Formats: sequence, structure tokens, C-alpha cells
Amino acid sequence: MSKTNIWNQMFNSVNSFINTVANAVTNKPTNTISSNQSEIQTDIKSTSGGQNDIKPTSDVLPDTSKLIEIQTNIELTIDASLTKESDFFLTKAGQIRKGGYIIIKNRPCKVIDFSTAKTGKHGHAKCLITAIDIFTGKKYEDSMPSTHEVPVPTVIKKEYQLIDINDEGFTSLMVEDGNTIDDIKLPENTGLAKKIIDAFDTGKDISVTVLSAMGNNEIISLKEVTSQ
Repeated sequence: MSKTNIWNQMFNSVNSFINTVANAVTNKPTNTISSNQSEIQTDIKSTSGGQNDIKPTSDVLPDTSKLIEIQTNIELTIDASLTKESDFFLTKAGQIRKGGYIIIKNRPCKVIDFSTAKTGKHGHAKCLITAIDIFTGKKYEDSMPSTHEVPVPTVIKKEYQLIDINDEGFTSLMVEDGNTIDDIKLPENTGLAKKIIDAFDTGKDISVTVLSAMGNNEIISLKEVTSQ
């Protein structure tokens, strides 16, 4: 073999090796770029509503119980900061009757008129209620489905013996256990207040009836206690 042929074979071998290395180096970044492009496309589909949408898991779903609680508090129209749970109970609006009680706009009221409208498109009869604040006499009107839960105030009437009236109009009332209640003023009804004062000043034994509801207390009547 001539020296020329030997050099040609060596040159071809070296050139083949160089091409192999060059192809390997060139193809590797090409594959990486293609992979990255595929990942980017997948991300784009995931955020644009494509076939690869990411489904929400249970730990990121909204807590609907809080929404229900807020809605219920709004429907009941009760200010939790002013009313204790023991001050009212719940009943269906369809169970309310004339002469009964209901809370409207956070006020204890006595129902003076109650009627039921025809069944609406949602299949529920509608209750129309007119009521008067048991302390102020203010008139309220409200309407709601008969199946709607409404708050009813706990109303208590109790008699106490009147033992004193101070200069500021606060009464001192005797409780059964011998203690006294000293934070109930004479009623704003000046006619009733005058009757109480006149009867007390004559030295008569007087008992008064106190109406209590939702943290409010008011004297609503009096009577002379006769010895037996």
C-alpha cells in the first residue's frame, strides 16, 4: 500500500469520528429544547382550559358552611352581639299565629295580623306578618315563605313586690329568695308611672308585673296586694 492510500484512510477515519461527535453534540440540545417546548405547551393547555386542565382538589374547594351560616344570620335578622341564644328559638313562619311573638329587625314583637298568600312559583306559600314592638309600640311588617325559619323571642311576665322607688325613678323589687332587683325604672308610660308612685306613696302594698324579653325589662302593670 502506498503512503498516499494510508494517509487517505487515516483522514477518512478521523473525519468520520469528528462527524459522529458533532452529531451527538448537536442532537442533544435539540432534544432538550423540544422537551421544554412540550412542557411549555402542556402548561399553556393547563391554564387555558385544554385537555390537560388541572382539576381542583377537595382541599382548595370553598367552605360553603360559612356561606350558609352567614346567609342564615342575615335571614334571621338577629344581631348576635345583642341577643343571647337563650333569648329566642326558631320555628317555621307558617307556625306563627296572631297574638304570638316574633323578632323583626332585632326587636321582640307581638303579632297583630297574620295571613298567608297563595303558593308561589317555587311551591311555597308566603306569610304576611304585621307586629308591634312589645316595648315601644312601633309597628313592623314582614313577609317570608311559610317554610322559612323565623326567630321567636322568649317573653317572660313575672310579678314582684315593690319595696322602694328612688329619686331617679329606679324601682327596688323583691325577689322570692329575698334579694332585690334595682335596675328597672318606672315605665315610660307616664300614666302608669303616676299610678305606681301614687299607690306607693299612700303606703299600700304594691306588686308590679315586669315584661322581659331579649335583655329588656319593663313594668307593664300594678296591683294592690291585699292581706288574706
